[in-house]
Amino acid sequence: MKDLAAATLGFLRDESRVRPGDRLIIAVSGGVDSVVLAHLFSRSLQVLQVELILAHAHHGLRPEADDDAEFVGRIAATLGLPLRVGRLPVTAEAQETGESLEMAGRRLRHAFLAEVANSEGARVVALAHHADDQAELILLRLLRGSGGDGLGGMPPQGASFVDPSITLIRPLLGFSKDELIAYAREAGLSWREDSSNGDSRFLRNRIRNHLLPLLEREYQPRLRQVLNRTATIIGAEADWAEQVARRWLESDSSKCFDKEHVAIQRAVLRLQAWELGVDLDFDTLERLRTTRKPVTVAGGKVWIRTEEGQLQACHSRDPFGEDEMTIDIRKSLGLNRFGDMELSCAYRPAPLTIDLKNPPPGVTWLDAERVGQLVRIRYWQPGDRFHPLGMPKPALLQNIFVNRKVPASVRRSLGVAETSAGEIFWVETLPPAEPFKVAESTREILEWRCLRSAN
Repeated sequence: MKDLAAATLGFLRDESRVRPGDRLIIAVSGGVDSVVLAHLFSRSLQVLQVELILAHAHHGLRPEADDDAEFVGRIAATLGLPLRVGRLPVTAEAQETGESLEMAGRRLRHAFLAEVANSEGARVVALAHHADDQAELILLRLLRGSGGDGLGGMPPQGASFVDPSITLIRPLLGFSKDELIAYAREAGLSWREDSSNGDSRFLRNRIRNHLLPLLEREYQPRLRQVLNRTATIIGAEADWAEQVARRWLESDSSKCFDKEHVAIQRAVLRLQAWELGVDLDFDTLERLRTTRKPVTVAGGKVWIRTEEGQLQACHSRDPFGEDEMTIDIRKSLGLNRFGDMELSCAYRPAPLTIDLKNPPPGVTWLDAERVGQLVRIRYWQPGDRFHPLGMPKPALLQNIFVNRKVPASVRRSLGVAETSAGEIFWVETLPPAEPFKVAESTREILEWRCLRSAN
């Protein structure tokens, strides 16, 4: 078995930004990975000459959450380390923002860790992510269609997305969960098991408990190692492309965007979008890269790319000048504009206690899991097929419009939304598509709202 203590000490000495006299925040959930991390760091105290502070995020989502906090308190007392506990309003936050519990919890957790770090004068937060976490994340992002920056996985160290002045380090990324469990048993450590890890409502859990074991059993026994190696390779290449793109953007010499390698073009646009507060999906990125036309991005902003590769705001809103817009509805829950349509989304737990057959004006209720995360908004096109609610099979939208006596002059302006696979789930003025309706099997409801702006 690998020597975890030696490897962790080597990481802290040689690869991280930890220096003698520093204060470190260690995120401890009570699970085996974070318990091992706290134990390893406490063993290295005298050698590293650093101060350690444990931080526990109390999400309040499970009945045993209070017991987890008490357990971490006992760990802190045993190790003689101070502990900071934060109670996070995850449920209320998710209901307010429309995020999933998982996404809201992650954001609040990182905000809490940054708050602890700032209050304690620490610039480094240690997280206990391990090789199995990395493999699951790569598969998750692969299924969602990430690029090189996403498939590079979690870096061993990098800036907090909540506070870039804080460095997150992950010393255990090179070790599997089995290795951490073996170390914990040999050291006589105890830990808590998270009962929500078996909840199949979460995609991450289904990947961990079903997809990964299936792929390892049927296709590649060493899949976790392969995925981690792939993340290392892709991450380095994506980092190189980002560095070249930054130098390109900072250069004062004359530049021709169209002559740059496609990887650099994408990195140049992605970096500018990040600085403007937008995470571009692939389709939107490609439209900006390959055309000089106005493109609607997440949040309803309209951008145009100059010949020099600069992204600029475009204020023209010709409702038929925009061909389509792709949005990540898990990330773009606020108002999105497309032409004179105002679109917004929210997520509701199933079942709804109101009459699904009589939604408020402009609202459509859909099965969130069937719709997915990436959706494409566009206008009706001849040849579009739609599966009407209550009907046995799809039909031409044009025929549906004719039967409903929708004038030809109106059809062209009607909004249409389709999944990343190209299946239409919503047509303006129509009930939801049959395969996407809220049913007894629905686990999460997407509240899709579309209104026409006054201007």
